[in-house]
Formats: sequence, C-alpha cells, structure tokens
Amino acid sequence: TRSWEWRPLAAGAGERPSPRAGACAAPLPCGRGIVVCCGAEAGGEGLVPRADVWALTLDDSGGGEWSLLLGEDAPNAPGPRNAATLSPVGSGGLLLHGGWRPFVSTYGDSHVLKVEA
Repeated sequence: TRSWEWRPLAAGAGERPSPRAGACAAPLPCGRGIVVCCGAEAGGEGLVPRADVWALTLDDSGGGEWSLLLGEDAPNAPGPRNAATLSPVGSGGLLLHGGWRPFVSTYGDSHVLKVEA
C-alpha cells in the first residue's frame, strides 16, 4: 500500500518568490527541483503579473533552496503574465506558452528558456 501525505517544505531562510497565484512550474533538467515563473500577486489595484524566474533545488533531507534565475527586467524576456504553461522541451529547454495580463490581454505567444547547468 502506498501512502500520500502533504508536508511543509523546509526551504531555507533566503530570498524566495513573492506570494502569487497562477504561476507555472516545470522540473529542472537535473531532476532535483523545479523552475517557477510568472504568476500574479495582489497589488493595490488588483492582480499584478510577474515575469521573474526562480529555481527550487531540493536536497535529500526534504528541504530546498530558492534562487532567482532571471529578474523582472531580464533581456529578451517575455512580458509579465499569469496562468501560462511551462513545459520541458528538447535537451534542457523550457517552453513558456500563453497566459494573460489580468483583465488586460490574453497571450498566444511562445518562448523557450534554455537552462544550462
């Protein structure tokens, strides 16, 4: 019999993504964590879309460490969005597709993020 149980992640005390909804995630090519990007956070006038890219690298003890891969102003980055998809493609790439800028526009574009060790 297999048992499933949610447990809180012990993710270091360092910098981490802001609280957000509608972020997208995909496994790191190394298989030891995930990449999380985009999403929207609550702002003074509603939902504020994000464009940052984070990695959560997991360790064998059930903990992990967040690191910022690309900030909001990264060159050639797609615009801020939430509710997009992020999928592994090729050897070490991640495909970001679609999403929307809350209550402004819906996107049908695609971008590939090349992840290198």
